Amino acid sequence: MTALTACQPELEPRPLEPAEGLASSRAVATGSCSVPVPGTYAGVDVSISPYVTGGPAGGFQSTPGNETQYPITVTFSRDVESVTVAALDPDYVGNVMIAYDSLNRELGRIAFDGDNTPGSWTRSIRTLTTPGIRSVRLITAPNDYTSWDSLSFVPTPTPCAAPSPGTFCGVDVSITPYVTGGPVGGFQSIPGNGVQSAITVTFSKAVSWVELTAVDPDYANNHMAAYDSSSQELARVYFTGDNTPGVTTRSRKSVSGQGITRVVLTPDPLDYITYESLSFMESCTPPVLQAE
Repeated sequence: MTALTACQPELEPRPLEPAEGLASSRAVATGSCSVPVPGTYAGVDVSISPYVTGGPAGGFQSTPGNETQYPITVTFSRDVESVTVAALDPDYVGNVMIAYDSLNRELGRIAFDGDNTPGSWTRSIRTLTTPGIRSVRLITAPNDYTSWDSLSFVPTPTPCAAPSPGTFCGVDVSITPYVTGGPVGGFQSIPGNGVQSAITVTFSKAVSWVELTAVDPDYANNHMAAYDSSSQELARVYFTGDNTPGVTTRSRKSVSGQGITRVVLTPDPLDYITYESLSFMESCTPPVLQAE
């Protein structure tokens, strides 16, 4: 919206066009997270129990040495969409991965190939995909020695809303400058309805996706740029303006990239603009934006 004077009242808002909807017009698919050891990946705590390394075939296993192994449970602190793991040297039928939901109900299972040849090293990798996975059990065939590696998972997309500066989903979010109470709502850099300056949104942990709504962008140069910790620009997107000062519209846009630590919201020099509905997401690789 063009900067207004006291003698230039804003016109009544017009209905939003479909492309200008308040919600994102895209779904977000996250990338795969490799789990070399138990830990936290893309905001998901991953535990593996029991967990022993140093066996003759490498990877991790339930007990030391190459004796009979017991089931291993991999637990996720929130829902994931798929889990992949490799069985190292499965010989017999019965090496399986079973997925469970948060109520410990079985969601599905998948078997690993065996070569029926003890002493001949092989590797079988499998992926189990189903919504709502909170744990998987890795079960070794009764007469087999099997270890596991190349564990990875795909988190269920869960954008985190940041309605103001603060801590959200374990990430500290600062917004500078930050002023509220303007004539069209949202947050802005300078009080009133005059020309605005750039706003920097900083994340205490690297994120891979940021989305927000620009309130009443009129002209072409309102944009959001994402940067990594070395200040390298990773992505840039321009908000859609209607070139009609005094008519309130909204444009929701997102940027994605690996290792975003801040985004800069830069207004067109001739525009008065505010922002709302900021959200972000952690992921192990840049998310994929898909048309709905």
